[in-house]
Amino acid sequence: MKKEIVRGSPEGPEPGPEKINDVIGGAPAGNPFYGAVSLVYRVSEFLLLGVLLLFIVISAVKNAGGVTYSNLEYIVRNFAVRLDENSDKATEILYNPDSDMNYSLYGSGIAVCGNSGVTVFSATGRKTLSYTFNLRSPVMAASSKYILVYENGGCEYRVFNAFSQVYEAGTDYPVRGASVADDGTYVLITGTDQYTSCAEVYDSDFRLRSRYLKNGYIVCAALDRDSRRIMLATLSMDSEGRYLTEIMVCVLGSDAPEAVYTVRDDFPLACVFRDGGVALICTGAFHSFPDGSSQPLSYSYGGRTLSAFACSESSLCLLLENDLPSDVSVGSANRTRTARLLGYDGSELGSYTTDTAVAAVHMYGSEAYVLQYGLLTVITPTGLIPQNLTSAIMPADVLAYSEGHVYICCRSAAYYLRVK
Repeated sequence: MKKEIVRGSPEGPEPGPEKINDVIGGAPAGNPFYGAVSLVYRVSEFLLLGVLLLFIVISAVKNAGGVTYSNLEYIVRNFAVRLDENSDKATEILYNPDSDMNYSLYGSGIAVCGNSGVTVFSATGRKTLSYTFNLRSPVMAASSKYILVYENGGCEYRVFNAFSQVYEAGTDYPVRGASVADDGTYVLITGTDQYTSCAEVYDSDFRLRSRYLKNGYIVCAALDRDSRRIMLATLSMDSEGRYLTEIMVCVLGSDAPEAVYTVRDDFPLACVFRDGGVALICTGAFHSFPDGSSQPLSYSYGGRTLSAFACSESSLCLLLENDLPSDVSVGSANRTRTARLLGYDGSELGSYTTDTAVAAVHMYGSEAYVLQYGLLTVITPTGLIPQNLTSAIMPADVLAYSEGHVYICCRSAAYYLRVK
C-alpha cells in the first residue's frame, strides 16, 4: 500500500513559503507588517503613475494651441545652445561692421546690432541668428533670453529670441526707451495724445498688461528680476523752474503705487532695482532708496562730470572726470578720469585713476571692468587686476558674463578674454 505523505508531517518535505495572492502578483510571505507596507508602496506607485499620465494628457489637450512646430524647434535648438555654454569658448567672433552698433550679452554669448540688422552668437562663436532690417539709430535692450530692438525716436520695434524674430509691431508715438526681462515681459516708453509720456508693459504673449500715464517725461524704466514690479523715473519742473524727478515703484497690474520717491535739482539718467531697494543715477549724484525708507542715500560727484556708469544689483561703477581749466585743451593728459566702485550706501569699494581715454565700463556682481586702448582694468573690493590687450584691438565695449570671463567688443569682432 502506497504511503501518503502529508504536507507538514515529519516525513514529508519542508513546506514552501506561502504566497500572498493579490492583484499585483504573488510574493513570498515574510513579516506580515513589512509585506503590507510593501504592498501599499507598490499600489501607490501605480496610482502616482496614473495621475502623472492623466496630468500629461490634460495639459496636452488644454495647451494644444500653443504647441507649435516653432516652439518645439526652439526647445531643441535652445538645448544645443545651452550645451555650448559648457564647451570651449570661441577666442574670436567675427561679424560685419555697421553704423550705430550696439553690443549686449545674450546668455553666455553676445548679440550685435546695427542699422542693417541684428546677429546673435553662442559662447562657442556659433551664429544662431542673423536678421536684416533697416533702422536709423537702432537701440537694443536685451535679457538672457530675449532681445528688443527699436528705432530711437521711431515707432517700430521688434522682439527676437536666439534664433528668429518672434514679434514685430508699431506704436502710435515714438519709442523713447525700453526694457525687457528674462521671461519675455517688456516695457516701452512712448506717449499719447493726452499725456506727455506713457509706459506700456507687455507680457511674453505680447498682450498689453499695464499702462502708466504721466504728464512729465518718463526718462527711464526698469523691471525687477521676477517681472513683478516696475520702476519709472519721471522728470518735470516745479513751480520755481527746478528739476523734479518722481520715482514710482508699482506692482504690475496694481493701480496704486507701492512707493513714490522724489529727487530735486538733478537730471535722471537710469534707474535700477538694487539689493534691498531702488536707485537712481543722475548727472550730479546717485540716489539710493532702501526699502521702507523715503529718505535717499545720496552720493554727490563733487562737481566732477559723469562720463559713463554701470550698475549691478549689489554695486555700481561711476567714471568721473575732473573739469578742465580754461587754459587746458580737451585732449590734454591733464584731464584725469577716476572709476569708482561703490556700494549703494555710498561706501567706496575700490577705484582706478587714469589720464587716458576710457572706452567703456561694465559691472558684474561686485567687479567693475574698465576698458581702454591696450588695457582692461578690473576693480575689485580687494584690489586692481590689470590685463594688457594687443595693440591691434580697437575696443568699443566690454561685456562680462561671469566673474573674470569677458568679451572685448570691437567694430568687426569680439574677443573672449579670461582675466587672471
